[in-house]
Amino acid sequence: MQIQQLLLARQMTMIKVEFDRNANKFIDKLLRRDEYNALQILNFIKKDLSNYDGDPRFMQNAKKLKGYNDERYRWRVGQYRIIGLVTKKEIFIVQVIKIAKRDDKTYKG
Repeated sequence: MQIQQLLLARQMTMIKVEFDRNANKFIDKLLRRDEYNALQILNFIKKDLSNYDGDPRFMQNAKKLKGYNDERYRWRVGQYRIIGLVTKKEIFIVQVIKIAKRDDKTYKG
């Protein structure tokens, strides 16, 4: 009986994605100059991250960021990194705080 309950709980995992103001601004600018990559990022967030069946922290392209006191993770999408805070209540809430092209400044601030 426990296995059935675990499978049912796994199927009911919900993920809510929220965008920080800076992440929204970045996507808006990227849509104007590089629509292809902007759509890849949005597609990943809408289809892969939001509909992931399980804990978003254990996705194949997820990595926990060191040096922070919170549950900060990054997801890799091509040349871009999506940085977000993951909280677990009744559902997983991923707050996207930054989207940036991979370089030395990506993980600062």
